[in-house]
Amino acid sequence: MSSNRPARGRSGSAAFATAAVAIMLATLGRGAVPRFFPDDPIQIDDDTALDASGAVSNGEGSNMYDFVEHTFMKPGDRTGGPARNVNTMDEVPDSMWFTNRVGRRPMSIEEIVRGPDQIEPPNVDGWQLVQGRSTGVTAGYRVADPTGHLYQIKFDPPANPEMELGAELVGSAIYHALGYNVVQGYSVEVDPAKIVIDPKATIVDLTGRRRRMTREDLDRILTRAARQPNGKYRALASRYADGKPLGHFR
Repeated sequence: MSSNRPARGRSGSAAFATAAVAIMLATLGRGAVPRFFPDDPIQIDDDTALDASGAVSNGEGSNMYDFVEHTFMKPGDRTGGPARNVNTMDEVPDSMWFTNRVGRRPMSIEEIVRGPDQIEPPNVDGWQLVQGRSTGVTAGYRVADPTGHLYQIKFDPPANPEMELGAELVGSAIYHALGYNVVQGYSVEVDPAKIVIDPKATIVDLTGRRRRMTREDLDRILTRAARQPNGKYRALASRYADGKPLGHFR
């Protein structure tokens, strides 16, 4: 009798497996969703169709507080998972934030080196200084060109000339070629005698109070910048993206 039991067990398992497969196939046949659709793979994610006019500023924020909060108090999501906002081929479509370039078409060396820049390096002499920068490691300030468009002027530290400028220009060119929509950045020369401070320019002092900026504030910023033998400063003029800044992202 013992020799017959395994045979019955195998027969019962096979019958159960057959029934399970039949039920699964019947279920998939009724509710299956096609993996591909007629417009696949989507090449453009038209995120401009969404109305973001109701977005509001989250304030200036504090980089140090943000670092402490999201490192020790409320760490970010570490659950992982597949990438989002990709098409059915796991490719990233074009959008406001990304444009397929080197991955879709050949790019010349000149195009890669130019990166996101659209004009020749500007002459910033006489541009209005509208806001000082008192936070962060890099010394700098904000200026407005003759059309009113804003640029961030950032200097190299005295101990490491061309560190800020070189890293950002090379990094921006690489990221732009990969597809990311990065801001324009230009190598410029700043003559301290031709810096014009807007009468309404402000700066945040060490107590956190915003007040009117003075020439003494500018001189303190320049002491943290690498000066060239000709008395001028080589700097990065980073052009603000179009639109209204809504503060730091978290």
